[in-house]
Amino acid sequence: DFVRDEYMLDLETADDLSNGDTVTVTLSSWYDNKYFLREYGMLPTRTSADFTVEGLTHVVTSLSEVPDTDDQAIRNATYTAAETWLNKYLKSNQSVSDLIDYGRILVYSTEPNGSSADNTLYEIFRYKLTATSNGVTGEFTLFLVVKVKDLTTKDGVFSVDLSNPTVVKHSYSFKQGNWTVSGSYGYHTIDEVHNHLYPSSDSGKGYDELVFAF
Repeated sequence: DFVRDEYMLDLETADDLSNGDTVTVTLSSWYDNKYFLREYGMLPTRTSADFTVEGLTHVVTSLSEVPDTDDQAIRNATYTAAETWLNKYLKSNQSVSDLIDYGRILVYSTEPNGSSADNTLYEIFRYKLTATSNGVTGEFTLFLVVKVKDLTTKDGVFSVDLSNPTVVKHSYSFKQGNWTVSGSYGYHTIDEVHNHLYPSSDSGKGYDELVFAF
């Protein structure tokens, strides 16, 4: 117990650890019996010990790790951000209806650097845009995505940054009948959402997905 200084100890490993892992800590070979007799007048009776890793922040990599109460908070915050954004940029000849929470995609690093959570949750919303021009009305189904970052758990407590849900920028353009519909924030189809948000196989990232509506 009188060995207090960290520099006297050798840690088996400090890399890629998770809560519940076991790590062996050993008295450094630099400190022999002569040193302890000279400095302390006693010898250590134990030169190594095993410790269980605890208290580390865990980066969420599965949507099943999001508790129900926090799930609802995420849906509320991102829905409000989507609704606010859509109403803010509507033109006088347009209206929005049937805004629903369609699903979500969690993208996370498979090679975490230890200094940040490095994950992003994308909440996907589907809505109907109605526009009228020269007495002709068109109805279009579109998707909007809102992202939040840094989903973690520590000591059983879930955390996510809901301070600034952000609408994802993505350009789309398509023709429907005599209409041409385009924008810089949104998607025409769910396939476009997937193509934009799914990480590539060599990106060092993985993803998890849930669909709420069809």
